[in-house]
Amino acid sequence: MKRRCREDGALVSLGMAGMVECCCLRLAFSSGDRLVMVVGPTEAAESLPPWAWNSLNRALDALDGKDEDAALPPIMFSLRTGLSERQGPRSSTGHSKGQRPTSAADTNQTENEPSGQPRLSTKDIFIVVLSSLPFYLSVTCPEWYIDELFAITRNEDARGETPFLEVLRHDFWGNHMWAEGHWTHKSYRPVVTLSYWLQYWLNGYLIKPQPLRVFSCLLNTATALLLALVLCRVHRVQGRLAAVTAGIFAAHPIHTLTERRAPFPSASTLPLFSLVIILALLSGFSKEPGFTVLAYLALAQVLNRGRPRRWLLSACLLCAFGAIFKFRSWLVGGTKVDFSYVDTPIPYQSSILTRALSYLHLHAIYARLLLLPINQSWDYSYNAIPMVSSLEDFRLLGVLACYTGLLCLATWSLRRVREVGDGGPVLSLAALLFPFIPASNLFFVVGTVVGERLLYISTIGFALGLALISSSAFSRRKVPSFLKCLLVGYIILSIRRTQHWRSRASLFGQDAVMWPGSAKTLHQFATTLHRADRLEEARELYLASLSIFDDNALTDYCVAQIDIETNRFDEAHERFVKILNGNGIGFGGFNRFLIMVDFGFTLTALKRYDEAIPVLKEGLSLNEDVPHALNALGISYLHMGEAQRSVEAFQRGIHYDPENPWLWSNLAAALLIGDRENTASDAKQCAALAVEKSTEAMGFVHPKFVTNYEIAEAIVEGRNEVADATPQLEFFFHRLL
Repeated sequence: MKRRCREDGALVSLGMAGMVECCCLRLAFSSGDRLVMVVGPTEAAESLPPWAWNSLNRALDALDGKDEDAALPPIMFSLRTGLSERQGPRSSTGHSKGQRPTSAADTNQTENEPSGQPRLSTKDIFIVVLSSLPFYLSVTCPEWYIDELFAITRNEDARGETPFLEVLRHDFWGNHMWAEGHWTHKSYRPVVTLSYWLQYWLNGYLIKPQPLRVFSCLLNTATALLLALVLCRVHRVQGRLAAVTAGIFAAHPIHTLTERRAPFPSASTLPLFSLVIILALLSGFSKEPGFTVLAYLALAQVLNRGRPRRWLLSACLLCAFGAIFKFRSWLVGGTKVDFSYVDTPIPYQSSILTRALSYLHLHAIYARLLLLPINQSWDYSYNAIPMVSSLEDFRLLGVLACYTGLLCLATWSLRRVREVGDGGPVLSLAALLFPFIPASNLFFVVGTVVGERLLYISTIGFALGLALISSSAFSRRKVPSFLKCLLVGYIILSIRRTQHWRSRASLFGQDAVMWPGSAKTLHQFATTLHRADRLEEARELYLASLSIFDDNALTDYCVAQIDIETNRFDEAHERFVKILNGNGIGFGGFNRFLIMVDFGFTLTALKRYDEAIPVLKEGLSLNEDVPHALNALGISYLHMGEAQRSVEAFQRGIHYDPENPWLWSNLAAALLIGDRENTASDAKQCAALAVEKSTEAMGFVHPKFVTNYEIAEAIVEGRNEVADATPQLEFFFHRLL
């Protein structure tokens, strides 16, 4: 084979083994790890492991046949002398000049003897495990987050309340995939859903985030250890280098948002074909990019020139990939999903140029997250990343750099295949790109603008590429300094990012500062302030979110809630009118009752009782368990002269909230207003309960509760001076979000 030495420009063709005298030593191996070329001075060969000396000896034998050593060129004779000195005492494992191994089995045994096989030491394993530890800090976070709330705590499938066969008919969020009129996200991940149920069962049917996060962290550590093992055993990367690059994978900061891990299966031979398909199915039904492992294995077969029937195996793997993709597409009803404008704004752009440039810009964003994961966000929806609508946009320089880098990597990788038969770089590039294709928006719209978790498998290819490039370009005995720095940097960034996730307030507050253009991030930070009763600060952030995207009904609803809590009922009324005239983004059949009951409450507070009653009744027909709405309905009925219906409304409210003093007091007032002579005794009991429960709940007695009790008591005792007083009604409001 041919090799050009850059130092002196010499080119020598020597058949199985080539040798050029230059300032450094280089070894070239075939795909079967057989040494086929040596480049460099003889002094550098002193550090070769025994298996490499044996391979070099056979290569020299094949080069000069059975001629005498005197016929060899001086540099080859020097190497032959070194071989003789090194292998002379070990006749049982080596062979002298002119001898051949007795069998192929003997050859394989010599080449792969334990002294030459890279291994992971205990220290290497410790490096990998230590690198994954930053994510275990998430175990200390007691709160549930956005996706966890919908996928776990509010999902009957994840809690084991749904029959097994029904789980297979639902998407990841528990929505029915085939029922008419049901919207589905088409994220079909039954393996993950069932794993949630299993962990829920093992945890004694308690819904806690910590066990789920421990399980995810353990999967991440196990995947990193498996990657280190593959680097050593399959790609013959030196143990310490394999550990550092696997540690880079384990510590990558984008894993803070990963919901589930799906390592690549590595078996691809025909006897294990069925196992490969099963593992691919489990991987893909855990997270969709897992299906791409079959395409990766097909490419690996093509590059494995030493394997018989490689094209047949590759074709079978590709056919399996196509069949599985078609099956999943049929299962979920195609790939088209009508996501909202806020979630995926790019498909709604009318300009083809804007859509194309914006999608290309997202590829550059993904590349930056892979290489330099700083300023991460929990969500990249509208308008965290503004659209690219012109070729003059400077952000396209990032796209150019991204694709130029990919082109250079692809060119170098293909050259390695042609020159030395090394398919490792091509496979690492494939492991990087293939899992990303489903997230690229090239073939179908993805349900997120940027999803950091979608890069999880791609980081395996990233780490694999770092290991193979470093192993080829640097000393096999040393780990390059830049890899050590990268590992330390990723660990620091991961610790920092995991600390952001210690609470909702910390996460959303940090992201609101770094991504002030994200409507959803500003909204979520406002909700944390809202829950902390920092109402005016929360209102300002809600309004800032609406200034970015005005047609968000959920944000308008939150503003209306604050207006109700601060007695700005006219402004709250305007918000509800806007919501009902808009697109209702953020509301569906499961939560539309929120709008109606609080709108009805607002109308009652504005004394528009005749308008309030039908609105309240509509909301309560969707969900009656809203005590403050039942209280408002009772007040409205009472002012409309329907005392009996008022009493019924208050009684239904007490049914759902028996410890509520306002409901007991208002029920007493309704009884007194309706038929005080016959119900005064009952009214007195209700008013007494209101006083008692007010003391227990608030530590003091509300004056109106005392007034109602005194009126009822006066009527019972026949004291007209108090009995003629007017019973008092009182509102209360419970925030539902």
